[in-house]
Amino acid sequence: EERPLTCYFRHAFEVEQPGEIESLRLELIVDDGAAIYINGTERQRLNLPEGPLRSDTEAVVGVQLPSTEQVELHDFAGWLRPGRKP
Repeated sequence: EERPLTCYFRHAFEVEQPGEIESLRLELIVDDGAAIYINGTERQRLNLPEGPLRSDTEAVVGVQLPSTEQVELHDFAGWLRPGRKP
């Protein structure tokens, strides 16, 4: 059975005081690879090649089962803006 190579997910969250946030901890279920974007800008990749990403970009290494990955982002002054993020 043919399955889509790429799926896109969004998660909304609210930021009241962006200057007070020192880090972001994200938990993802990853089935081969993931790219993390904040406010439309790529911030981290998991098991994806360098270069532009497209819907047909394959992971560096294929995996048999999805895994839960934790990513902690630091040094992101200016990434976050006050208000709700879609």
